Amino acid sequence: MAPLGGIVHSILRHGLTAAAAIGVTSAVASADLVISVSDANEPLWHVDVDTGTYTPLLEGFGAQAIANDDASETLYFMTNTVTLYSWNYGNPSASPTLIGNTTSDQATSPFVSITGLGWDGVDGRLVGSRTLDSSGLVEGLYELSTADATVKSIAPFPGSTFDFGAFDIDAATGKAYGFSDGLTSGSSQGLYEIDLATGVPTLLAAPPPGSIPTGATRPDIDGLAVGDGVVYLVQDRAVQTGGSIFTYDLASGTYGTPLQVPWFFNETFSGATWISDASSNALLVPEPASATLLLVIGALGLRRRR
Repeated sequence: MAPLGGIVHSILRHGLTAAAAIGVTSAVASADLVISVSDANEPLWHVDVDTGTYTPLLEGFGAQAIANDDASETLYFMTNTVTLYSWNYGNPSASPTLIGNTTSDQATSPFVSITGLGWDGVDGRLVGSRTLDSSGLVEGLYELSTADATVKSIAPFPGSTFDFGAFDIDAATGKAYGFSDGLTSGSSQGLYEIDLATGVPTLLAAPPPGSIPTGATRPDIDGLAVGDGVVYLVQDRAVQTGGSIFTYDLASGTYGTPLQVPWFFNETFSGATWISDASSNALLVPEPASATLLLVIGALGLRRRR
């Protein structure tokens, strides 16, 4: 969990109320999300999608891609497009561990840019989406080593009109999903199911209503999480400019009411992953000083609202 000083900083920065801050020490949680943006001043956030409670988890990192191995209670996240970390949140005293920078003996430049992450529970591997066709490596799906961050190709995407910066794998079904912003107006935009063996995408839905900013021709959705039959699409836009978490029901094939993002600044990338009930509860285990922490946060929230 984040240290006291870090959580206090986040609350002062974002103006969270005492009611929202109580989520920091919640002992019960629903199947939820972990989201963030590519800004070290932003924490990773736990989002309770049922109550709308946003809980800061890790200060000083930020993440532009996130994956969750629910079975081992391990988060994998990238603070930029090449730097990979792991965090065993099932151990309350554990801190994030730097695995390394993504590299490949097939690349012509030192590091390999990866823009989305998902955990493949069927084959027990970390999978990334690559949206750059350079450095000797094509756009497509790659397996990332959780030991040293080396990457190897799984399958290319068909053509270069897709932009799958948003990517995740459903822990229950093993199916992969990606959202493509497209490269031009109307070109390859929307939510896709992606074949993990071939990299071939199948269009499921057009971009959600309201996801294309006024005056723009393309959406900007870089974070995706999937679980319990719902796909969550996370923008990197600030909340006051309409930054949203769009929801898509896989069974009905319809978009629902969006949630809000918790950040107040427009960023370059966002990341997201789904987390189960049990793992959410492990992630939100109170630290020994939780009672004191709650009082401090409550007081700060009340003072902020005056």
